[in-house]
Amino acid sequence: MDVGRDTPPGEEARFPCGEIQAESWTLVGTHRSTLELNEWCVWIAPTDIIPGIIGETGTGKRVVASLIHSLSGRSGLFVPRSPGEIPPGLVHAELYGHAVGAFTGAVRSRPGWFVKADKGTALIDEAREMSPEFQAALRDALDGYGFQPVGLERRVIPDVRFMVASRWPLRELVATEKLQEDLYYRLCGWEIRLVPLRERREDIVPLIEHFLDEEAQRRDGPRVCCSAEVLEMMTGYDWPGNVRQLKRAVVGASQLACEGIIRLEDLPNDVRDGSAPAASGGLSAGSPREQTMLALRRAGGNVTRAADILNVTPTTVWRRVRQFDIDLGEIRSRKEGGSVG
Repeated sequence: MDVGRDTPPGEEARFPCGEIQAESWTLVGTHRSTLELNEWCVWIAPTDIIPGIIGETGTGKRVVASLIHSLSGRSGLFVPRSPGEIPPGLVHAELYGHAVGAFTGAVRSRPGWFVKADKGTALIDEAREMSPEFQAALRDALDGYGFQPVGLERRVIPDVRFMVASRWPLRELVATEKLQEDLYYRLCGWEIRLVPLRERREDIVPLIEHFLDEEAQRRDGPRVCCSAEVLEMMTGYDWPGNVRQLKRAVVGASQLACEGIIRLEDLPNDVRDGSAPAASGGLSAGSPREQTMLALRRAGGNVTRAADILNVTPTTVWRRVRQFDIDLGEIRSRKEGGSVG
């Protein structure tokens, strides 16, 4: 079945997402739309179409993009990038690359995002956070004119397939002036809407089994299982954080399980209580600096994830980083060193 072929250009096909089964390169799940999404990925993968992958936080937008890239046959890398992570004023250097001495602190040459994705796939991970400068640079790349790395005189024209992930439909971003209309018409065509986990509960148990298999393999230990009460609670929970939240709950509970069985007391509080996390990620107490510091630590220094926790934009987090003189390098180094903050 050629799923997605009947969807006119510019309209949205509505699909869910799970995790990838490495042995078969398919998404985990038994829900009808999950099976259709697997077929859609196979159909669209070998083309040059720019898919817009739309879905709530945690639905697996990056996973779907990675699967499409893996099935595409492209020899280059899959290189996702969050526009909100790029500091203001460094967009061209980050996207195009730069030569030694191109600006203060450029002690060595560095290939940009577009070059890293040459013969591969570049994923724009959250279209809403594209600044006007970012959109102008992307427009040039999409038009095939190439670009000039900062500090160099020659132009570069890499072979890149682009994909776009967003929590909002791209047309809605145009209406709210977050996306320039001329760029929208270069990107639009085929949007995949990922169904939240609460609307495809048939996928919850297969995903749990998949995550338990993965964790047993990762830890090189025995595989645990879930009690009947746990399965009943997990299939009845709404999972506001979708697949990402489910995976965190399953992996954490498996590490706490005694005698190889996950019981109710092993589950996270929000799952046991049946409640969604607070809008600010439980960070309502404390000064803005303390909230920002804690969110960045939880996110391992990732500004976009910290913004999700705080329910603000990455631009707001960047402003607070500068205002409160927060050392992002120190936070990220603690993550890499395995410290808990």
